[in-house]
Amino acid sequence: AGALNKNLAQALASAEEIGYPVVLKIVARNIIHKTEAGGVMLNLGNAEELACAYKRITANCKKAANSEIEGLEVSKMVEEGIYAIVGARRDPVFGPLVIAGSGGIYVEVFKDIAFRRYPLSNEEITRMIRQTKVYDLLKGKTSPLVTIIQTLGSLIYQCPEINEIEINPLAVLSNGKGVIALDAKINICL
Repeated sequence: AGALNKNLAQALASAEEIGYPVVLKIVARNIIHKTEAGGVMLNLGNAEELACAYKRITANCKKAANSEIEGLEVSKMVEEGIYAIVGARRDPVFGPLVIAGSGGIYVEVFKDIAFRRYPLSNEEITRMIRQTKVYDLLKGKTSPLVTIIQTLGSLIYQCPEINEIEINPLAVLSNGKGVIALDAKINICL
């Protein structure tokens, strides 16, 4: 979890409260792929690095077409874990779908995603995850992903106003320490 900051002074205060190293990310409705827009800076170790990153991200993202910057998010740098993508979406032909695969920047590099129609049993979700490369990285420890996919699928299934929910990356921590959602998006039709 991070804090939304409207200016550099707020971002610096948030980083001091959270503790360095931190991540700084743009928050703007029309910038979905933050990394490609130059809207993410990782592993900022002190106030000087954060101030430089704040200015660089703001300048990068003002160039994005029609960008309405709401602020910048400061969150704790998470350096461990396997990155996965999980989500659910409403397809006009197939109805509710759930997704899983390798997350972070690897989504685009490996195209490692599996889809299934929802509802599904936990066993069917596990079989879906088994089709992806992230399954091998997790050494079969998929129960956190299964639980989250089941929850996201249920939300899409029960809430017709939600078109899409995606968590990417979802850091699956080692030794059963759980998961941390590092970024997420929700698309709602009003």
